[in-house]
Amino acid sequence: MARLLPSIISLCFHYVIVTTVFISIPRLTHSSTLEADTQILRALKHSIDPSSISPISYLNSWDFSVDPCEGSLAQFQPLSLDSENLTYLSLSNNEFAGPIPDLTGLWQLHTLDLSSNQFHGNLPNLPMRLRSLLLNHNILSGHISPVTRLTHLRKLDVSDNRLSETIDFFGEDTRLQVLDAEYNRLHGYLPVNLVTIRNLTTLNLAHNLFSGTIPREYGDKPGQSWRSLYLDNNFLSGNLPPKFISRRARLTGSLANNCLRCPTNIPLCRGGQRPGSECVGQNSGSR
Repeated sequence: MARLLPSIISLCFHYVIVTTVFISIPRLTHSSTLEADTQILRALKHSIDPSSISPISYLNSWDFSVDPCEGSLAQFQPLSLDSENLTYLSLSNNEFAGPIPDLTGLWQLHTLDLSSNQFHGNLPNLPMRLRSLLLNHNILSGHISPVTRLTHLRKLDVSDNRLSETIDFFGEDTRLQVLDAEYNRLHGYLPVNLVTIRNLTTLNLAHNLFSGTIPREYGDKPGQSWRSLYLDNNFLSGNLPPKFISRRARLTGSLANNCLRCPTNIPLCRGGQRPGSECVGQNSGSR
């Protein structure tokens, strides 16, 4: 059975919460959607391949001949309306296909969930106020750099895509707490500047093409902010940072299936390592 679109979009100013089994649908009074938000919603709908939209998808209710905040709820189901600006947008789990258009105009958007679809192409320019960005389980490719400017971002999940190039992003001013980029094609050395992210607690770069050694700076993070670290199934080599061993009880995760000299009594090393020869061609040199 085709799946319905579980989209929840926060748009308008006045509302009364109506509780249902699945979503909260507000009643509208007098307000109107910003034209910029309406235009971007229209562009997003038009960017999706019509053949990937189920006949019973709620996306078919998006009738832009009326204002989303002034029309019948039946025309824009399911919507949650709480301000004149769009703050939450989810089109997850629909198998929608197509590129993602430029979304920077949604300047008040704090949550964007486009996960578990078939969106493809490069990452677009994104709203600067995003706090949660979920693009996992798509076919996105190219560079991850468009997200580096999002200093309000707290959670980023781009796992299970085709992102490549090197990773060198995020500065000290970011508020990022969770970074999940596993199952991509990211390569090069592990980015040292990730240790400067003060609030980062979860880092998952497993199942990529990273090579070289684990930066010694990573050893300072267990026992400070890092609680979870997954670097398994890459092509890393060399010794572990010494503090990975002394602080092993404070960090969960995995370093398995690399070419590391990883003591078997370290929980992070459970699962074994590749033969060293498998990493020779991947390494582009030592640090």
